[in-house]
Order: sequence, then C-alpha cells, then structure tokens
Amino acid sequence: MTELTYVATLDVPVARLGEGLYFCSHEMALYWVDILQPRLFRQDLNNQSITIQEFDEAICWVNKDINGKLVIGCNSGIFHYSFKSQRKTLLWRNREVKNNVRLNDAKCDRSGRLYFGTLDNSETKAKGRLYTIDNSHSCITVDTGYTVSNGPAFNLSGDIIYSVSSTERTIYKIQYSKQHNAFSKSVFIKWPSSQGYPDGLTVDNQNNLWIASWGGAAVYCYSEQGKLVIKVSVPALYVTNITFAGPRLNDVYITSASHTMTETELTKFPDSGKVFHYKADNFNGVAETAIRYLPKS
Repeated sequence: MTELTYVATLDVPVARLGEGLYFCSHEMALYWVDILQPRLFRQDLNNQSITIQEFDEAICWVNKDINGKLVIGCNSGIFHYSFKSQRKTLLWRNREVKNNVRLNDAKCDRSGRLYFGTLDNSETKAKGRLYTIDNSHSCITVDTGYTVSNGPAFNLSGDIIYSVSSTERTIYKIQYSKQHNAFSKSVFIKWPSSQGYPDGLTVDNQNNLWIASWGGAAVYCYSEQGKLVIKVSVPALYVTNITFAGPRLNDVYITSASHTMTETELTKFPDSGKVFHYKADNFNGVAETAIRYLPKS
C-alpha cells in the first residue's frame, strides 16, 4: 500500500459539517455544502473566488441537471435552486422529516439517474434508505436499513452501485439490472475499525474506489477487487467527502467536519472543517453525468 500526505489546505471558511462535493466541468467550478451551518459554497477554480449562500434549513448535497440548473438536496426535499434569485423550487418532498429523517448524500449514475440516501438524525435507528429517480420520473426505493447512508458511487460501466452504511462500517456492492429494473446487494468491503468509518466516496477512471474516512484522518483508495492500494493522510480527523476536479480531473478535493471535535482534537487538527487539495499522480477522475430524470414538480 502506498501512503501519501496532503498538499494544501484551501483558504475557505471552516464548516461544521462540510459535505456534498460536486465539480462542474462546464463552469470549472467546485461546489460543496456545510450541512449544519447551512451554507452552499461555489469556488471558481480559474480565479479561486468563492461565493457563499446561506440557507434556512440543512442543505446536504448539490448537483446539476441536463439543462444546467442547480439541484440541491435539503432537509425537507429536493429543489431546483437559483443563485441569482436565491429561490428554491420544490421537486420532491421528504415526507420522513416527521420521523427525524433527513437527506444525506447523492450522486448521479452514468445514465443520468439521481441516487440519494437518507439518515436517522439521532444516528441510532436504521430508518435511512437509498432512493433513485427512475426514467418515469418516479422516486423508488433501492435499499433500506441504513442508520447513516453515504455515497453512492458507480463503476465505469454503470452496472454497479457502491453504497455505504457508515455506522455498520460496510460498503455494499449493488448490481443493477436494466432489463429487469432490479437490484441485488452484497458486501464489498467490511471497513476495519482502525480506519474510522467510511463516508463519502467516488470512482476514478481505473475503477478504483476512493473513500473518505470519518474519524480516520485519511482517504483510502481500493481497487475494484477490494484491495487497499493507497492511503492519503488528511489534516482533519473527520473526513467526509472526496471528488476529482480540474481540467484533467486529477485535482483531488476533500471536505471535512469540525462540529464533534474536542479541544484536544482541534489542537491536533486545527484545519478541521476546511477543504483540502492535492494533485493525484497517475489517477484521474470521471466527469460527472448531469441529472436526466427528476421528480415532476
């Protein structure tokens, strides 16, 4: 296994719970969120300027649809969002809010289907689910039984979904059959306790899976056979999400959290809650697919 050390800490505001990284290649812009101090960040990678917008509820992830519109996942549901007007337009309502369940993480598969997970806010009950929006614009359940759902990510051919049950320290491989619109699940990685808890993840152009480690101060890269090949040390204890960005998709960006930390932990990891960056040698990411199917508003 190769061990690497981070390169740079971005000069950005500290997040309580940084998450939801998304790179828009058309804009050459990086997006991320602070879920608990609800803010949406956009950084122009050409000039490094940052735009920040505050929200009145938890904002959990950000993406783009095929028309270039911003799509965000919030506590109460999924919305179109305009930076200019700061207006949210409801697309899908989270009816589990009353059960203390919120949205957590999301990505779009290779064919333009949005997948998103939910979690139990108390992180004690398996009330979370993994959902997708199918080509009839309906929201369907892919999997259940998550206390904290993270990911998902998709292999290059698009027939495997990697889905994380963080509290169980388990990364599942869910195989999708387009012909039968069916899913079958197996355990891909049983995460060792020495590495903290698996959190957000992404796939590179060699089908390797890159996984942020909550409590592990690192990102871990596994081959498609499940072999650990790279560890990237990060100067934050609670690492939450990772994405590839930049013109060659070899700029790696990593988010982190600060809200659960003790004074001793903050002294050891003073940059916790910031965004980190390094250049990946011999690895490139995969361009994001725009969302093709959204719930009908």
